[in-house]
Amino acid sequence: MLPRYPHFHYRGLRSFHEIRRQSHLGCLHGVLVMIRIHQISGKEVASLDEHGVRQVTETHGNSVIALKRHLRTICDVPIYRFRLVRQGEVLRDEHQLNDLSAPTELQMTIHDFTDPDEDQIKRFLKAAEDGETASLEAMLHAPMNPNQLLPDDPDSDEPNPNLAPHLPRFVRRNRHAGISALQLAAKAGHLECARILIDAGAIINRENWLGETPLHLCCKLGHWEVAELLVEAKASADTADLRGTTPIETACTNGFDNIVRVLLHAGATKPPLSLACQQANGEVVQLLIGARADKSEEDRDGKTPLLVATSQGHVEVVKVLINAGVCKDKVDRHGRSPLWMAADHDKLEVARFLIKAGVQKDQIDAHGRSPLWIAANHGNVEIVELLIKARADKGKLDREGKSPLSIAKYRSHLDVVELLSGIESRAVSPATKCRRQE
Repeated sequence: MLPRYPHFHYRGLRSFHEIRRQSHLGCLHGVLVMIRIHQISGKEVASLDEHGVRQVTETHGNSVIALKRHLRTICDVPIYRFRLVRQGEVLRDEHQLNDLSAPTELQMTIHDFTDPDEDQIKRFLKAAEDGETASLEAMLHAPMNPNQLLPDDPDSDEPNPNLAPHLPRFVRRNRHAGISALQLAAKAGHLECARILIDAGAIINRENWLGETPLHLCCKLGHWEVAELLVEAKASADTADLRGTTPIETACTNGFDNIVRVLLHAGATKPPLSLACQQANGEVVQLLIGARADKSEEDRDGKTPLLVATSQGHVEVVKVLINAGVCKDKVDRHGRSPLWMAADHDKLEVARFLIKAGVQKDQIDAHGRSPLWIAANHGNVEIVELLIKARADKGKLDREGKSPLSIAKYRSHLDVVELLSGIESRAVSPATKCRRQE
């Protein structure tokens, strides 16, 4: 049995572990010679010999916090519940172990969490949200449970307009209800607070009422350093929220290439390439292509990534896709080609690049309408002029027998009528441009 120390008294001392150093501090360059970890019964759970202790100090540092972090991996206990005591004095986390004189004895105990009231929980969550690391650490040392949530209040009739109306009333009453401190820190991008909470044993993959994990929340706003920290802490990169969206899909949709790079490195399942093509970030698209994403995949409407990029007008993304060898003329289920999409959405620069890339200029949709017909219908003089110079067929009729000229007349697009009639092929006048902008 271990010797008793009647002058030591610790509130909330747990019966499962009493961790102590049984030997003395050696003088091998100020490094601990041996640490033995015991249960209260005296049974040895684990031990670190001189070599093991030296590895801890050389790898993690010679501070008390470094020792706690290593012992956490052995005991599976959050570091803020540890108390390292020397001769009745609790050593601070920044205390250097090689500053202790030998011989001496260390005892480590594990304390239970406190039972905070609602105001204390609110201050704790607010500290995580505002990035107040000192306040956060002080409350964790109490020790506060890092996964502490505000209590439910289903009888409240005070909805919070900032949250979705379909959520339970107690969630809408208080914006922090049902949300953990780590989720708040991740959403706000407070890297150090997130690191402190993870060290304290915060649940990495806890979901809020929308099924969003901390990784989801930092991916929304581009906090890539927090995402990297969470991934290193084994956060799930493929967990979907209630809408079926994974963190990497969130990052792709918002065009955050740094986060996409982190998640791909972590082995996240590659999202549909069309998601990345909705944003004007060619780097994200390049990353997914490099990770062998399907360049010819289709969404529900049969749109390929190239069709999505052209309809959005993201010329840099279009360049990346074409340089990667995608089919330049693949149509969707309605027969709409990339050039047709560019004409339909008035994307002049995309149309110019596609024509230079050698796409088919007269490919018709399911209704027989060519890109020139569509541009004439919209009255887009610049694209009409571009297509005429590229020798698009001005006489191509749709299924109702209407030509680009006849539809331009019907829509009263006089500048387009002039171009298509061959009466005037000059550039658009400033006055015409002003009318179009109005």
